Amino acid sequence: MDKRSLTERDICTKFVLPAAKRAGWDDTPQAWRVTAEDVKAHGYNLDIKNPHTVADNHGDPQMLLADLNSAETETATLRDQLKAILAEALAR
Repeated sequence: MDKRSLTERDICTKFVLPAAKRAGWDDTPQAWRVTAEDVKAHGYNLDIKNPHTVADNHGDPQMLLADLNSAETETATLRDQLKAILAEALAR
């Protein structure tokens, strides 16, 4: 077999992948294979999402902002109460 006549795909299939599997490398939740066609379809952007995970649903942005505003208001109220308590304690 003349290795110089092999395509990149042939080399990968016949040599690289079997060697990687023998070394203990295989598809895992943290590592997965992506075809050249997939990379090309993504405009050569290598930030391809992990197919083994489910996308997080963080909720409605408007609800998140409303919850944040509520928490910040409560924090400000508690901070003002604490300031008043400390000022009273220092005034004694």
